[in-house]
Amino acid sequence: MHDGRVHGPGRLKIASGLAVVKLAVVSKKAGHLQGLPEAAFVFFFLQGKNDGRTCNKHPEVAPSMYQTLLLIFLSGVTTHGFADQPGPLVIVGGGKMPPQAEARFLQLAGGKDARIVVLAQASSRTDRGTAATRSFSERGAAKVDNLRLEDLSRARQILGQASGIWFPGGSQKQLYEALEKKKLLQQIRTRYLAGVACGGTSAGAAILSERMITQSPKKAALVQGNTPVQQGLGLIPELIIDQHFLARHRMDRLLGAVLDSPDRIGVGISESTAIVVQQDRCTVLGKGSVVVIDARRAKLEPAKKGAIQSGSGIDISLYRAGQSFRFKP
Repeated sequence: MHDGRVHGPGRLKIASGLAVVKLAVVSKKAGHLQGLPEAAFVFFFLQGKNDGRTCNKHPEVAPSMYQTLLLIFLSGVTTHGFADQPGPLVIVGGGKMPPQAEARFLQLAGGKDARIVVLAQASSRTDRGTAATRSFSERGAAKVDNLRLEDLSRARQILGQASGIWFPGGSQKQLYEALEKKKLLQQIRTRYLAGVACGGTSAGAAILSERMITQSPKKAALVQGNTPVQQGLGLIPELIIDQHFLARHRMDRLLGAVLDSPDRIGVGISESTAIVVQQDRCTVLGKGSVVVIDARRAKLEPAKKGAIQSGSGIDISLYRAGQSFRFKP
């Protein structure tokens, strides 16, 4: 028996005759389930004992309907993708895709049963997403969709059925804006929290951060606020991801971003290199190095925007394939 709580997006709390059930996609008439639980949420309030009264929030729905929905919800904790932990992440630093990382992502997404969605809106090329789609298909995924967003209803439906979501490279800012315009950001976050494997390379790696580096500073300098950042998907809010790290000499921009937000850990991933994130552990795959910058315990001097950054005790670590690190205390 569980303790009455379901962690993550399907959180259920029952106390003093009040139940708040977080369920997905219920029709506007509050009578028909229309899709998987992760697609949207509606709150139901069950007040008092079942004495035959209708619910104050939706008087057209009898208590028996709420009981049915509650049973569907509880049975769906396992069968419809609710999870105690978020999904795994496979984050690639750009360049040639490490075959180990591609194989690992496919495995985490379900292997031969994987249903992978490729979201390639970071690129403006007409053939965007085709390379990733072909590669996952050749590796044996059951279904791979190079998802276009013109038909939003179809896009939402396919995302709701995905067991893996992959973001190829391009411009992370362009990718974020495309998903924001179509109001898909929250659905992707919800699917991830429900246990769906997510990952990306280059721009598709950067967008996974909550504080997303969008480009290099116009002038290389360690001054407060110099590294351009904006809101990202936030699937792994503890980390600031940077990619093409050694090939494009990005140490200064990542270090500056970490000093701007010292509660976050900077992770610079070389090309043809990846980290696999499961819970709070990152494991390195591929040919290159991963640089980790941790200023959480450092002594930093306060600096106004535009002022030179200063600090001591900043921890910088290097990792290679087969090694791992944790990012939570």
